[in-house]
Amino acid sequence: MKKYLPLIVLALLIAVLVPVYVLVIAPSETDDEKVSYEGQTGSHGEKLSAMGRPYILDLDESQINILKVTNRDGGFEFYRGADGNMYLRGAEQHLYDSQLEKQLYINAATQLLAIEKYEEYDELSTYGLTPELACAIVEITTENGEYHKVIFGDKLATDGAYYAMLEGRNAVYVLDTMLEDVLFRQPRDFIYPLMVPGIDQTDYTSISDFSLKKNGEDFVKIVKMTPEEEAESLIYGQYRMTYPAEYTPSTENFSQILRSFIEFRADRVLDYGINEDKLAYYGFRTGMKFEISYTYNSTLYTLYFSGKTQNNTYYVYSPLFDLIGEISADTVPFLEWDIIKYVDRNIFMINIDNIAAIDFVHSGTTSSFTLDGEKDNLSVTLNGKKIDTTNFRYFYKSLLSICIDGYDSMPEGASPDLTLYIRTKSDKVLHFNFYDTGSLAFALVFALRVALGVAAQA
Repeated sequence: MKKYLPLIVLALLIAVLVPVYVLVIAPSETDDEKVSYEGQTGSHGEKLSAMGRPYILDLDESQINILKVTNRDGGFEFYRGADGNMYLRGAEQHLYDSQLEKQLYINAATQLLAIEKYEEYDELSTYGLTPELACAIVEITTENGEYHKVIFGDKLATDGAYYAMLEGRNAVYVLDTMLEDVLFRQPRDFIYPLMVPGIDQTDYTSISDFSLKKNGEDFVKIVKMTPEEEAESLIYGQYRMTYPAEYTPSTENFSQILRSFIEFRADRVLDYGINEDKLAYYGFRTGMKFEISYTYNSTLYTLYFSGKTQNNTYYVYSPLFDLIGEISADTVPFLEWDIIKYVDRNIFMINIDNIAAIDFVHSGTTSSFTLDGEKDNLSVTLNGKKIDTTNFRYFYKSLLSICIDGYDSMPEGASPDLTLYIRTKSDKVLHFNFYDTGSLAFALVFALRVALGVAAQA
């Protein structure tokens, strides 16, 4: 059973000594006479800092050959490879969190400590510093074969520090709680949660052949056009949708998706060394799931996502990096977008100078506009009769402003209220059927009637 009285006495002792130091000792030290312990050693041969704080160990990271941590979750081990780099044993092929790894070396090998020894007590169990009570044990083998073992015990009663000792040295130290950030970790915590290779921030539009599947079924496919295809296409932008139809992708929304792959990483790594059992455990074999694929620099990358968890996250599996991570649903909202979010709101965006003809079919009547020339030399006829070009330009702008507000299933047996054919000078034809849902069909018919009225008066 742990003895709490000595800890309380210690806390009271510190509370008494600190004011004494401030009121009696400190005033005797002027700015010109500050005490420095630089180059001195403690009573157990420890190197002291300028402030007189002892090091448990005085090692540089470059001296470490093996650093093994045993904790209550099992532990982990870093070792120096033949190339001089440090590797996490069993996860050699992965990228590591460099900041966390650096913090580990500092806290395990070169951390400054505050109190050197408690002379009053001899029982190490008082501090939790026996192997069976220790919260963590660090074993270090240096490049020249030296072996060091540091044992980390209980927290102080004040909850602000841990007891620690170097095996073979009859001294008990106190270490700041920063050690919690690294010594109580699992191996997976040191793996950087990058799921696919990074992309330069200015190069994400080089991504091509994007696709999303839901439960194994194709949901959307978008490809990047070649310069030749782009020049001939009626679609505005670099990309075109090939599934579920030849829609124009939403520039804003699709760019958001592409930018997410600049550095696509999970919030944390859950597992590595993935096998069928692990895939089943994290829900990649049952329930709602998603699959994203894209091509970058002629390489195909694929990511798999589980259904949404109760924590508003997804599990994400990277076959390339052999990792399963956890990622916030807010990072990948496009997984559950409806198809309308992938489609550009404007139904077409074509320069008027590229238009050869526009035909409207309404109430059994066809109105045919024919365009000839371009820019200031543009002339327009309606059913063979020349009309005012300026008024027609206003009418054409109204067509360009047609936007999608939503979508629905086709009513059974429904007939279009208005049909629109747009033919370009390269003989490509766009065909639109409009069904009366209220405002859109009315607005188009009204614009057409205005155009026809203007033509009749010309």
